[in-house]
Amino acid sequence: MRGSMERSSSIDVLKVILFLSVVLGHINTPFHNYIYAFHIPAFFFLSGFLMKRKTLSDVKLDFVKLIIPFVVFSIFGLIVEFLKCLMLRRDFPELSSMLYDVYINFDSTVPYYGFVLWFLPILFLSKLISRCLLIRIDSILMLSLISFIMLFFYVDYKYYLPSLFGIDKVLVAVPFVLFGFVYRELRLNKSWLSFSISISFVGLCILYSSIPYFDIGSSTVVYAGVSILFPIFLVTALLSIFEILEGKLSLPSQFLALCGSFSMLFFVFHPYTNNIAYLVANFWGANYWLFKFILSVLFLSLFCVIKVRKRNLVVFKYV
Repeated sequence: MRGSMERSSSIDVLKVILFLSVVLGHINTPFHNYIYAFHIPAFFFLSGFLMKRKTLSDVKLDFVKLIIPFVVFSIFGLIVEFLKCLMLRRDFPELSSMLYDVYINFDSTVPYYGFVLWFLPILFLSKLISRCLLIRIDSILMLSLISFIMLFFYVDYKYYLPSLFGIDKVLVAVPFVLFGFVYRELRLNKSWLSFSISISFVGLCILYSSIPYFDIGSSTVVYAGVSILFPIFLVTALLSIFEILEGKLSLPSQFLALCGSFSMLFFVFHPYTNNIAYLVANFWGANYWLFKFILSVLFLSLFCVIKVRKRNLVVFKYV
């Protein structure tokens, strides 16, 4: 499996789990810190794992898939936010400051429905930088060393990094993208061995309470020593166990591939469905996180069904 790019259901299962974790991560739950220990770095890692070539030929495709949805749905989110303020007779936020944080700083703390969209331009820039490094550097060892250095020194210099164009976020995202690429090139043929090594590291981090915290969108990254590698080993453990299950069970690959294809839709629309779920739960007097999570996923599933049946609708063009 060394360097293999054969698509497997394990990738789609992981994507579904990660996007459900995003939905759950934006609901007030007891698992907040655990979710933020891995889910965003895991997306960057998976993006690196799935990068097909060491060239810049896919940059245009990345722009279409990441930057255009960012622009379209951030504008949509801003419009919805201003309409909400108008309907509820609230004061409008300062537009110039809001636009600067959305389009220049790529900040997740902006109070509007597109607060999650910072991830898209940061992923675009991180993949672009990673591809440039991969073109210049063939050595897997050197790529790993660069990634280690960037991660381990990030905690020291992050306070001095500018937020302009998300530089403070890109520099912690690039190493995870590179590690994803490196793992694909070096991963073991024996899934059990890979799982054993990965889960041992994850277990040690949990045992010694060394779980990191990655709120990259607000430039908040907290970790101690090698615990910053926690999300990498958790993802490799999940990939390995899913590959083992895929070899032993007959997984519904077409259904899983379809679910995996809805990842952008889940990402873009879950702030809206989470809010709707919150309102419905409060109306019914069932203000419990699990109920809100299930409701939000049901609403998102409805969007997925509509997308399958109405593919040509403009709203679904970039999701």
